[in-house]
Amino acid sequence: GRQGTLYLAAEPIGGISHVVEWPSGPDEVGRIEAVRAHPPGLPPPLLSANVTAENETHSKIFTLQGRDTVQLTSGLSDDMGAVRSPDGRFILLARGWKAGASAYYQNLFLLDSSGTVVRRVTDNRHQETGPVWSPTGTRIAFSRDSAGTWSLWLADADGGHPENLSERFVLPDARALAAFAPDGERLAAVFPDTGNGAGALVEVNLEGGTVRSIQMVPQLFLGYPPLWSPDGRWLVCVTRRDEGWEVWAV
Repeated sequence: GRQGTLYLAAEPIGGISHVVEWPSGPDEVGRIEAVRAHPPGLPPPLLSANVTAENETHSKIFTLQGRDTVQLTSGLSDDMGAVRSPDGRFILLARGWKAGASAYYQNLFLLDSSGTVVRRVTDNRHQETGPVWSPTGTRIAFSRDSAGTWSLWLADADGGHPENLSERFVLPDARALAAFAPDGERLAAVFPDTGNGAGALVEVNLEGGTVRSIQMVPQLFLGYPPLWSPDGRWLVCVTRRDEGWEVWAV
């Protein structure tokens, strides 16, 4: 049956979003087309842009409200990777700051919809990025850089019960961009650069304890997380072939 509509939101300010209409049958072809207006029924998009204050430039989070751009975060930190919770009440983001002359830390923080910090989700001397929510909003996944060693992590939404998925499933030692399946039991992860000139796409079964490597040609993935179809049967990812970009469904 029909799988519904999947929106590919443009990340940069001023970009164009696209909508993927899934085929309704095995003999039909899906289509992708640009949409100029924000799709109705979806929460306002979150964007990041550099802001200069007190002679320093830092990345800050903005939201779009109609034709207005509203800045949600401020201060001398770098805020990025902001994602709304499934119920739209909270925002999860990675916040980085200088810690002395040479150290730089980046942890996860939970904000309310106005940009006020509700709690610090992680508290360590690592650099964490790419947080994503599970469909129920009870768990999160993110990447962690610990002294140059990357790993993919799973935790409760408040940061409790953290688990190193890279260690458990023997995943590539590289930055991962993850996405939960609609059932919340599987996690897809794109590794744009595994250090050998190619990337990787894997599907982790969190409940079954198995991992599946998805082979693709080309395996030159761009820095975008994978997207699931509404029924959890398909994954969409963005790859590079020669000088062009391609959108694949696997």
